[in-house]
Amino acid sequence: MRFAVGVVTGTDRAAFGWARVAAVACVAAVVLARGVAQRACPVPTSLTVSGAAGAATTLRWLLVVTVVAAVVVGPALVLLYRLDTRGGLEALTDTDLRRPAAARDTPPPTV
Repeated sequence: MRFAVGVVTGTDRAAFGWARVAAVACVAAVVLARGVAQRACPVPTSLTVSGAAGAATTLRWLLVVTVVAAVVVGPALVLLYRLDTRGGLEALTDTDLRRPAAARDTPPPTV
């Protein structure tokens, strides 16, 4: 609460001066972006899709990396989805969420 009152009233200028600078920079960036977005045609009319695309070698490598990523990550996502839909995952309890992160790696003690 002290933070909000200090920022609004300006009574705590030394502690939150960086926040004011960041806020001014954000507002300036939004105003500038709005002005650029209202420009009539930000892309030249002579530019074609094939002209805007990267070189053929770059596009091939991008396709290869995308396929490799899908092959590596895809099976894990499918397994996670199947486990979740079939109830194979344990639900977290409130006590699990209250434990510190270091203690979450070890199972809770059983009585």
